[in-house]
Amino acid sequence: MLDGWVAARLGLPAPLTRRALERRQLERICDTLAHAAAHSAFYRARLPADRVSSWEEFAALPFTWPEDIRTQGARMVCVGGGEIERVFTVLETSGSSGRPKRICFTAGELEDTVDYFHHGMLEFAGVGDTAAILFPGRSPHSLNALLSEALRRMGAVPVVLGLPGPEDGPAVLERIVSLGARRLIGPPFAVAALAEQSRALGLDGPVGRTVDSVLLAGSFVSETHCRTISEIWGCRIDEEYGMTETGLAGAVGCTLGGGYHPWSSDLYYEVVDPETGAVLPDGQEGELTVTTLGRRGMPLIRYRTGDISRILPGPCPCGSVLPHMARVGDRHCEKKYQRVSPDDITGF
Repeated sequence: MLDGWVAARLGLPAPLTRRALERRQLERICDTLAHAAAHSAFYRARLPADRVSSWEEFAALPFTWPEDIRTQGARMVCVGGGEIERVFTVLETSGSSGRPKRICFTAGELEDTVDYFHHGMLEFAGVGDTAAILFPGRSPHSLNALLSEALRRMGAVPVVLGLPGPEDGPAVLERIVSLGARRLIGPPFAVAALAEQSRALGLDGPVGRTVDSVLLAGSFVSETHCRTISEIWGCRIDEEYGMTETGLAGAVGCTLGGGYHPWSSDLYYEVVDPETGAVLPDGQEGELTVTTLGRRGMPLIRYRTGDISRILPGPCPCGSVLPHMARVGDRHCEKKYQRVSPDDITGF
């Protein structure tokens, strides 16, 4: 559970309570709004002069849309260019000629992501475990680099193998076995394709005996992909929900309760009606909207993700008091914009 770590990041006493969490989240939202209004030309014209004093007032603020990032992204940045450590580019899905989204992060915000990965993966990997990473790119501050640093901090051994194409599959599979990689991290579609290729090549047995658990990370983890990997390799499947906009992370999968627990110290999720924008009560399915808490470089306020989910009512079986978010479904709000996932990120 991330409760203790979230409480420490928010300066709250343990054990964490939902009431204390929500109170501190609203305080951090107010700080984010004040920072954005003072330093961003985009937000200055959209945000109230006074601090919001309730969740109802917050829910009345305008949404931020993917199209805003595409066309107004530079005006959303709240710090000087010298403080931006990394710019990630998110491409549109295939068949679209729309402008890409560019998401900016400071060095401190990249460190926050590493810290989250570190604590979020403590139940996934441990000291001495070799973890093969299958995301694209090897540049500094890439997703591979951030995951590798997080794994090293817990005493695991990261090995970046990159995103495998069909022609790379045999060599990657043999490398996984030769490394003795007990953990595997990658995009759902790529890992599922690799599992199917291992079966076609007769390597499913050696890989299945090597890999104990797989962490699938993306804005949408298909149940079909999970089933394919589990059936072929016989391994445990863990999930991570996230996108570039949320800092390449977002919510960690819950092995006991299913679904996800959000990165609640740094992100606040709402579920809204896709048509009216009204905030929906727990248990009702709608579109996930996210607000970054404390991000200084390029904050996002009530950002419409397009992903469909719901906040599950009642306590989670794992005992966490963090919000319990249902798995993101394969339905998506497509009226406003096209689906984008971390699998479409370039610039790593």
